[in-house]
Amino acid sequence: MVRAAAKNHRDVAIVVSSGDYTKVLEELAAYDGHTTLATRFDLAIRAYEHTAAYDGMIANHFGRLTEGGSEQYPRTFNLQLEKVQEMRYGENPHKVPRFTGQQANRNRHQQRRATAGEGSVL
Repeated sequence: MVRAAAKNHRDVAIVVSSGDYTKVLEELAAYDGHTTLATRFDLAIRAYEHTAAYDGMIANHFGRLTEGGSEQYPRTFNLQLEKVQEMRYGENPHKVPRFTGQQANRNRHQQRRATAGEGSVL
């Protein structure tokens, strides 16, 4: 149902995170009970990201299962990364550099272990 709502984002606003409630409520109040197409499009992207992460976790779990129990590692491993920061330059001038990291599991308060050291921000 989440994917169906995201697919129909021209007419439907799908909210998969409580962090988006305030923005949606503000738009509903400001636009006479409606949201903007830009907001619905952004919410649709978030919905697809959410379902992709969920599907990846399920595939990782079931990929470990065997007839007799479970393996230590799944046959394939799904990982979802998010952009952390744009960077000024990279090793290859024809590529756009950026720093990515594993999405933080906000329920477990995970933090990225990489921190900036001395010098200019890349």
